[in-house]
Formats: sequence, structure tokens, C-alpha cells
Amino acid sequence: MKHIKLYKQNLGAHWVIGIKGSKDRIEQFHNRVYNWGGTNGELQWMADDFAYFWITLEKLERVMFKYVMNGITDKLGKKFRGSKGGLKEVVLNRVKNTISKIPSEFFVRTAQVEPTYALGQVSAEKLDTDS
Repeated sequence: MKHIKLYKQNLGAHWVIGIKGSKDRIEQFHNRVYNWGGTNGELQWMADDFAYFWITLEKLERVMFKYVMNGITDKLGKKFRGSKGGLKEVVLNRVKNTISKIPSEFFVRTAQVEPTYALGQVSAEKLDTDS
């Protein structure tokens, strides 16, 4: 994740992941997430160097596991060869640390903002004098 900066916004069942960086790097990261089944949504651009997409926490953890596993396997794969579950535990710990270190930001509005209008003063008069 060099050359990009990630941001997260927790919206309950779904999360929004914001990516800041060059357009090429942003699209490359989103394509990896998409290809690994993390999202089926479009990349939403807010600026030339910032975009976001929707994801669930479970999918984010799965995608980050694959992302970190690929990077660590290239560097440390031989060290863990033959040990049962050793590399998996290292990757799981790194994924949890990585996700917890992604800063939380609020960049997507979820409530629709409608303009309000004043109609004046509302009053009632008693028109029926017989009651």
C-alpha cells in the first residue's frame, strides 16, 4: 500500500474505504480489491486524488489477508516452510494491526439533506360561536 493512503468510515454493516493517491495507484488498489471479491461496486471519485468504495468488514479482512499474504510470502515464505500455520498467524496479526491503524474519517454523507422552507406563522381561530 505504498504510495496510497487509506481511510475508513464505519457505517454499521458496511464500511467505506477512501483512497488518496495518484489515479493509477487508486485504480490499481481498487482493481485488486474487486478481483479478490472485496467489492462489486464502482469506484466513486471525490477529487482527482481521492476516491472511495463500499465494502463489509469481513470482505475487507479477507482482501487484506490476501494482500498481506502475497507480500509476506515473497519475502519470508522460505522461513515458514514446513511449519504448520506459522505464516497464517503472522499474516492474521498483521491484518488486524493494519486495519486498526487505518484512520477513521467522515467523507461520505449518508443522510439526504433537504432544504427547509418557512411558511410563515400557523394559527387557528375559533369560527363556530355556537359551541
